[in-house]
Amino acid sequence: MQTILLATDFSERSDRALRRAVLLGRESGACIHLLHVVDDDRPRRIVDRDANDARALLDELALTLREVDGVSCDTSVMQADPFDGIARAVSNISPDLLILGPHRRQILRDAFVGTTAERTIRAVQCPVLMVNGLPAGPYKQTLLTTDLSNNAQAALKRFEKFQAGMNNSMAIVHVFDAPALRLAMADTMSR
Repeated sequence: MQTILLATDFSERSDRALRRAVLLGRESGACIHLLHVVDDDRPRRIVDRDANDARALLDELALTLREVDGVSCDTSVMQADPFDGIARAVSNISPDLLILGPHRRQILRDAFVGTTAERTIRAVQCPVLMVNGLPAGPYKQTLLTTDLSNNAQAALKRFEKFQAGMNNSMAIVHVFDAPALRLAMADTMSR
């Protein structure tokens, strides 16, 4: 793995994702690219001020990651809708992995549009890791689920590259439904 893209909104949720990115970056030797997307659906002077503040915060964070955590780090700030900005950054940077923190619940918006994370996972052409909890250490096991489609085969190849250099075990799972088998064996299985 060479490049990890971390999308951050500077929240505590994003901090957890950053900690996981640092662990993975150290383990694999990957460069971490920090991205913040400033929502551009506001007055221009507010967007520009927020973009400048974000650049300053990202620069401080990148310096800390380089000097304290010992990982290579780049930064960028985009002005766009958060989903569009992340998708564009993935297209431009071509990371080996995109890391996101869990989303903020916005019940009505999530129901109609989907969360930024959900839309991003469906739209980007790289693996996405959504970090929910504070990492306690390196991953011990990695699980890939597959539906055996062509897209799943491509994901498996990326998964193998991702696993190279990692010191954990991996498993691949395919779950299938066999209604005919269930019907044929209905008399032989206890409730």
